Amino acid sequence: KFNLHLMLNADREFLAQKSAPHRDFYNVRKVDTHVHHSACMNQKHLLRFIKSKLKKEPDE
Repeated sequence: KFNLHLMLNADREFLAQKSAPHRDFYNVRKVDTHVHHSACMNQKHLLRFIKSKLKKEPDE
């Protein structure tokens, strides 16, 4: 199916790429993968997790 898609739409995608102004490496879409640990849980949640972990699995 993908090969059929490539055959049918390759020219259209090529023209769309050529029509983009300032096309270079720095103009591509970027995804921010920088995640802070402090955004994962607050202090209360972390304390509950630590306590429950110690009660359930004290040897780990």
